[in-house]
Amino acid sequence: MPFLKALKSFDAPFLEKEISKRFRDNLVFFKSYNPNLFNALNTPFKNYQLLFENNHFNLLHTPTNALSYPENQMIETAFNMASNPLNNPRYSLDNNHLSLHYLKTQNNPKLPLTLKATHAISNFLDNYQTPCSLEKFLPPTMIYGVLDGLFLAILQAQNYRFHSLYLFEENLDLFKISCYFARYEDLIIKGAKLFIQ
Repeated sequence: MPFLKALKSFDAPFLEKEISKRFRDNLVFFKSYNPNLFNALNTPFKNYQLLFENNHFNLLHTPTNALSYPENQMIETAFNMASNPLNNPRYSLDNNHLSLHYLKTQNNPKLPLTLKATHAISNFLDNYQTPCSLEKFLPPTMIYGVLDGLFLAILQAQNYRFHSLYLFEENLDLFKISCYFARYEDLIIKGAKLFIQ
């Protein structure tokens, strides 16, 4: 996880190369995937810019010259947002409170075939270790506003996988900034849907 280590220690030379590469990779991908979005991403920033200075990142709101984060807080905030996403108070979680563990402990004689299949699936998942374990699997997710995209990049670096991801961002500058961090080709290949501006 060199990206995560570089963020924590703020390895500026590595981060400068890495985020530039991610931005280029995203542009190359969007050029073929969505030429209109590619063209929009190649316009000058209007209201926000990414600051990379004094061993920290920040977002600058250019009309007011105001920083979006307190000094040295952008990376910490992103790690906090990416921490334990299913139980993170920063997110609202709407679900039916049904878990595979609950199903695995059931022995209802009225549903023998369903329980047999559920137990087989659960046992298989317990024994089959992949980089995307069940603990790193996120249910259908909607994100309204990508911020700077750093928390999304951290989730990707920690091998979280989305069942489905719907990302809504109405500010093109913020989406452009997120292209320095998130790997959108990876997300879209795995089924993510983007709604930009």
